[in-house]
Amino acid sequence: MEPSVAVRAIFAFLCTITIAFTSSEETSIHRRSLPSTTDDTQMAHYFFYQRSEYPKDCQDVQSQCSTSNSSGVYIIKPDGFEEPFEVFCNNDVGGGGWTVIQRRDSGAVNFDRSWSQYKDGFGFLSTEFWLGNEKLSYLTNQAHYELRVDIKLSNGASFYTTYRGFRITDEWGQYQVTHIGEFECNATGTPFTQCPTNMIYGTCSCKATCEDPNGHSGCNRDCLGTEGCTCPAGFLMQGSDCIRASGCGCFVAEANLVIPDGETYVNDDCTRNCSCNNNRLICEDYRCSTNAVCDVRNEIRQCYCNEGYEGDGENCPSSVSYRDCQDVYDAGNTQDGVYSIMPTGWPGSPFNVHCRMHGDEGWTVSHFNAANL
Repeated sequence: MEPSVAVRAIFAFLCTITIAFTSSEETSIHRRSLPSTTDDTQMAHYFFYQRSEYPKDCQDVQSQCSTSNSSGVYIIKPDGFEEPFEVFCNNDVGGGGWTVIQRRDSGAVNFDRSWSQYKDGFGFLSTEFWLGNEKLSYLTNQAHYELRVDIKLSNGASFYTTYRGFRITDEWGQYQVTHIGEFECNATGTPFTQCPTNMIYGTCSCKATCEDPNGHSGCNRDCLGTEGCTCPAGFLMQGSDCIRASGCGCFVAEANLVIPDGETYVNDDCTRNCSCNNNRLICEDYRCSTNAVCDVRNEIRQCYCNEGYEGDGENCPSSVSYRDCQDVYDAGNTQDGVYSIMPTGWPGSPFNVHCRMHGDEGWTVSHFNAANL
């Protein structure tokens, strides 16, 4: 499985609001207040903690710092994390204290990244960024957190959705989402969709397959699909899995099958030969020699030369070496014509001669002159 695909798939639900166009999106987490009877030790399945002298999230920042009323960049250190790091705290929504883990706005930052880049984080806290899976795993496993996604559309409309519970594993668990709570939304719509590990969410999802790389014959190209889970760029659907496009092979429509890259397909009557080269199907006319037969041998259909002949099936010269036209005649060839012979002691390759069959003899014609009478 491609590492970057796994990372993107884990957090695909962060981008699944039912909208046509999004101008900005911000995702943040906030510690939940729970009854004192709650056993917090049951939630920390992956970590051992020690108290930090730094605020452990933006909610601590808001309660501990005198200048924490404004949204901005602050330093925190979640329980058990080695070094403190900077985060953007949003104090302008939901009572404040939200630790922002993702922001996308202008598209200036490329989010098509590797596993290690998603692990460590990338971008700029003041604009677009991903905080980092390793940081997020420590954050969400030190207390109970809820998730909030704020969406602002290009027409100025905005709305948000919150999940009352959110937690992911560490790298050993591939940063998978282990808990996602009930959702609340201030807009009409459906809850977020969590895509399978090897898929991503798309607003124009046509589920391009090995058989139809464009997705329903051009649907992806023209963006006529619907929102849902699909394979990331460079991957195509084969069955229920996303595989690299280079591993798909070629789809032969007339036979309704996929042939692997580098292999060929011959139709039932051996009149058409299709080869798959770099996942591109190339079909050509195919015809068996008069000295060959269309057959399936060792599970391979193609033209096979008859006994006594050699070649690739399309061309089948005789495998018998005739010394002269008499040998040709004695072999059962009683029709006048051009045949290949190789006299005894001839140092070169066989050569063609014209044989004239007369009575029970085969004559090798050494000179032939045709004149108009």
